[in-house]
Amino acid sequence: MKVHIRKKVISKERHSLYLEFYDKGTRSFEFLDLYTSSKAKLTPIERKHNKEAFAKAELVKSIREYEIFNGTFSSNKNKNNTSFIDYLKSVTKNKGNYHKYVWRTFSEFIRRDIKIDEINTQILEGYRDYLQKKYSPKTVYQFITSVKIAINQAISDGIIIKNPFINFENVKVPSSKREYLTLEELRKLNSTLCSNTTVKKSFLFACYCGLRISDLRRLKYNNIVNNQIVIFQKKTNEIIYIPINEHAYKYIDNTKIGKELQVFELPPSTTSYYIIKRWADHAKINKNISYHVARHTFATLQLSFGTDIYTVSKLLGHKNLETTQIYAKIVDKTKVEAINRMPPL
Repeated sequence: MKVHIRKKVISKERHSLYLEFYDKGTRSFEFLDLYTSSKAKLTPIERKHNKEAFAKAELVKSIREYEIFNGTFSSNKNKNNTSFIDYLKSVTKNKGNYHKYVWRTFSEFIRRDIKIDEINTQILEGYRDYLQKKYSPKTVYQFITSVKIAINQAISDGIIIKNPFINFENVKVPSSKREYLTLEELRKLNSTLCSNTTVKKSFLFACYCGLRISDLRRLKYNNIVNNQIVIFQKKTNEIIYIPINEHAYKYIDNTKIGKELQVFELPPSTTSYYIIKRWADHAKINKNISYHVARHTFATLQLSFGTDIYTVSKLLGHKNLETTQIYAKIVDKTKVEAINRMPPL
């Protein structure tokens, strides 16, 4: 059996690394959750990241070759016979109760024990149309996203290599209200005690940089280079560069910058949510606040203080400028409300 490191294009500037096993005309795959930048001109940090990613891939390849040599290697070639419903359950079982409805509705729709490698664009379109007869666009969107999570994981696990979502079009969901905090509300939070100091510091830090909760959890002090955060976003698998506002430094330990240490050791998401909610209640802020509100706050405040929308889009790591334009509409509405509050002369 031969083992090769291969690259799969996942965007114009990104590749995913995986192992290909070739044995007597049969190929199987193992995706490594390693990504490299394929831009024409790489920064020194991107070159370093690529080098480290390939080194890790070579290490895994060596381990697999040793396992093949001593007979302990387990091939992935039969994994695609796994029941998709069972796999969907295993991937999403800890991600929220609504996923149980996804399992049930997909089973009701397909009415057979479908295998992972049988999932194609036509089946996904049929499931979408089936859901649209019963549920709102937002619910349909969430259910389809749940299935997409499982498919992406199957690709990462090397069970399938072709993504059936490539030519799939999900339903359009009307823009929902983006909750955010005003500068005055931020000041209230800053001066209000919180039961967990780390949660408080991480939330306020996120208001200055716009990081998602997933990236806050992964943020290390060696991601802070030359007064900016340099990090691969977990959601987009893209490198982003975020200059750090001077006031944000008071929420981290500056003596640890450059070290491979976690910046914020955060409790589980549900626990963090309730801590933030109680903190906001104590500050007399009547809004449904979560970590993503910190990201919304960063975006709206940046636009309010005159940062152009293209720059804000880059700071947030958005791939599409239309996503950022939602915040511009919020700022425009706020300006109109401010003008309308002027009293008569």
